[in-house]
Amino acid sequence: MSKPESTSSDMIATDALKQVTRNRPAPSLQEIYAEDAKKPPAHMRKESYRPMGNDDISIERYFSKAWHDQEVESVWRKTWQFACRVEDIPNVGDHIVYNIVHDSLIVVRTSDSEIRAYINACLHRGTMLRKEGGCVKQFRCPFHGFTWALDGSLSEIPGEWDFEHINKSEFGLPEARVDTWAGFVFVNFDHGCESLESYLEILPDHFKSFDLENRYKAHHIAK
Repeated sequence: MSKPESTSSDMIATDALKQVTRNRPAPSLQEIYAEDAKKPPAHMRKESYRPMGNDDISIERYFSKAWHDQEVESVWRKTWQFACRVEDIPNVGDHIVYNIVHDSLIVVRTSDSEIRAYINACLHRGTMLRKEGGCVKQFRCPFHGFTWALDGSLSEIPGEWDFEHINKSEFGLPEARVDTWAGFVFVNFDHGCESLESYLEILPDHFKSFDLENRYKAHHIAK
């Protein structure tokens, strides 16, 4: 059987890759792999290049509030984000506070087999429930004392007789989506997003020989 003819987009990508190859310093990573006595896995020999053009980018993208707001809505509130490692919250009640732009999440271990992420705001007056991580048995608002259990359900309202309009069963903490891969905990504010498995695409295959599940963080520096 004859091979199918290459499409014009395939030819453009191939030409662009050749141009990049000519311009980059030698040796390339693939050339190093080729000379390595211990051959790397096949998935590390794959290359993928998509030409994005080389037109100038408007400088407004770096200082425009409109661009910033678009990035917040289209990226940070729509994408899977790495929040912590599972060993950062090993015990029930252990949690970290994950902040991104103007949003904040409490990422908490609620059982031996479950990790959840709650919007970090009291539903009464919007006060942050937690400013830093730690281990707690419940989340109590520092302003008026509204309290939620680890499962996100409302458990206590001080002066409850003044809040007849609140239905406790409908006043649980809003959540973000949570999933894990290789010991990493990911969060996503968008409940309609694709699964983490789909989002990671080929990364699990690329890192399957690294045994990431059994590694740990020896030192953490934040800036």
